[in-house]
Amino acid sequence: MSDRRAADPGKKENRMLLDGKRLIVVGGASGAGAAAVRAYAAEGAQVACLDINEDLGRKVVAGLGSGAGFFRCDVTQKEIVDEAIDAAVASMGGLDGVLSTAGIRHEVAAADLTVEEWERMFRSHVLGTVLVNQATFRHLKERGGKIINCGSGVTLRGQVHGSQSGDAHYGAAKAAVMVWTKGIAQEWGRYGITANTVSLSMDTPMSQQMLADMSPADRARFEELLRTVLPLGGKLGDADRDFAPVAVFMASDMSRFISGQVIAVNGGLYMFG
Repeated sequence: MSDRRAADPGKKENRMLLDGKRLIVVGGASGAGAAAVRAYAAEGAQVACLDINEDLGRKVVAGLGSGAGFFRCDVTQKEIVDEAIDAAVASMGGLDGVLSTAGIRHEVAAADLTVEEWERMFRSHVLGTVLVNQATFRHLKERGGKIINCGSGVTLRGQVHGSQSGDAHYGAAKAAVMVWTKGIAQEWGRYGITANTVSLSMDTPMSQQMLADMSPADRARFEELLRTVLPLGGKLGDADRDFAPVAVFMASDMSRFISGQVIAVNGGLYMFG
C-alpha cells in the first residue's frame, strides 16, 4: 500500500517571505529605512543596515538576531560606499537585493538657492543612489536581484505643500533618482536585475522635522492639503504598517516581473497631481 500523504488544505505553512534572502538597506538607521530593516529581519532575511549615523543604526539592529548587522556608510563618498557594500556582502555570504533610502531635506526658496545647497541635495539623493546602485550591481550581476530606490511624490507636484514650500531642489533630485532607476532597469535587466522606485509619503523623522521648520501658516496649509487630497485618513503613512510590507514585497520573489516602475505608497496623496 503506497504512502500517500496529502497536504492538509486547512494548514498554512509558516514559511517566511524572505527566507534565505540577503538584503542591504542604505539609510536604515531611521524612518522608512529602519522600518524595512525590521521587516526584512522578521521575514527571515539576513539584513545589513548601512547609515552614516552609527548610534541609531546599531540600535535598529540590536535585538534582531545574528542575521542583522550594521555598517557605517556615507553615501556621498565612493570609496566608503564600495567598502561598506563589500563588507556587508561578505558578512552575509552574498547579496539578493538593496533598498536605498538615504537622503536629506531642507527648504530654501528657488530664488535664494545657492550652488552649495543644490550640490549638497544632489550629492545626497542622486550621487548617493548612483554609488550604491553601482556598488551593488557588481554583486548582483552574476545571479540577478532587486534594486529598490526611494523617490517622492513631490516629483509630480513640484512642491510639497504649496507655492512657498521651497522644495524645488528636493523635487528635482528625486526626479533624477526616478529617471536613473528606469535607466538601469533597462540596462541591467539582462542580468536578471529588477530596478524600481518606491515613492513615499510617510511620517518619519524627516517629515517631522519638515513640519517643525514650517511657519504656523505653512503648517496649517500643509495639514489642510493632507485633509483635502489624501483620501485615506488625511495623514501621512506609518512606515512600519504602510511602507514595510511594500518593501518586503518588492524584495521578495513575488515581484520578480516588476521593473522600471514607480510604486507610490502615499495614501493617494498625489493622485490629483
